[in-house]
Amino acid sequence: QYYAVYAEDTAKLTPKLTVTYGLRYSYEAADVAVNNALSFLDTTSPSPIAAQVPSIPNLVGGVGIPGQNGLSRSLQVPGKLHFDPRLGVSYSLNSKTVLHGGVGIFYHPNATWGTNPAAYGFTRKTASIDAEPNGVTPLYNLANPFPAGLPTPYGNSAGLGIELGQTISGNLRKQSTAYQENWSVDVQRSLPQHFVLTAAYAGSTGVRLLGAFQLNQLSDANLALGSAINKVVSNPFYGVITDSSSILSKSTVQEGYLLRAYPQFQNFESLNQGWGHSNYQAAQLTVEHRLGQGLAML
Repeated sequence: QYYAVYAEDTAKLTPKLTVTYGLRYSYEAADVAVNNALSFLDTTSPSPIAAQVPSIPNLVGGVGIPGQNGLSRSLQVPGKLHFDPRLGVSYSLNSKTVLHGGVGIFYHPNATWGTNPAAYGFTRKTASIDAEPNGVTPLYNLANPFPAGLPTPYGNSAGLGIELGQTISGNLRKQSTAYQENWSVDVQRSLPQHFVLTAAYAGSTGVRLLGAFQLNQLSDANLALGSAINKVVSNPFYGVITDSSSILSKSTVQEGYLLRAYPQFQNFESLNQGWGHSNYQAAQLTVEHRLGQGLAML
């Protein structure tokens, strides 16, 4: 559900100065999936295998399911303070020259949950490789395309235990909403022979633009260990993570895997996180020639 209201007024402060001002407020509510079939990236809840891996303290994170662990059925926690002020000023220097200026804030729609939904409880990928390394010789045929069988979806009851040892990605539950700050100023001059000249400057910045962010990258301090992160050590997840297709199910593992923020997963990627920024500056020059019979040339 989406709600918005906008109010605007114009005031002629002097015979030469006119000001237009407005304020928009919008609220985009959360998605609610039937049977809680969608999921989000949970970065804070204790992992269900934490007690089995005492050598790694504070083991948190995983696939979050709305409606579980005391959570509401709302997929997101939407932002509420989306106020968009607008201001425009027009000042007449003389009968042929006018100055214009304007500034405004414009909030973007919320993250595109519909175009990259996470549904780890109800979908699952197979790691089957269909050809030899030469890319030509088939390993399987159409009579038996999945000899090892298709992996069964976990169901949402598995919660934070879904896809342990694998790569997961998804949107954070707390919304990050991007917005634009736009502004411009111009001078417009009426010229002989029905010409109008406009010279303008326009600018725009994007704030909290949405992008993917890898949360399981090693810290600078750990990277400073150099080749030591490649040292093969005993794997504390051995026997706990049982998905044989995961490197984290083996008896040994490179130490770098255990130094990550969410070591029970390989990649742990947040989608649509507000870390981006944009900056646009433009000079604009417009010449318009107004002819008769409604014809104009720009």
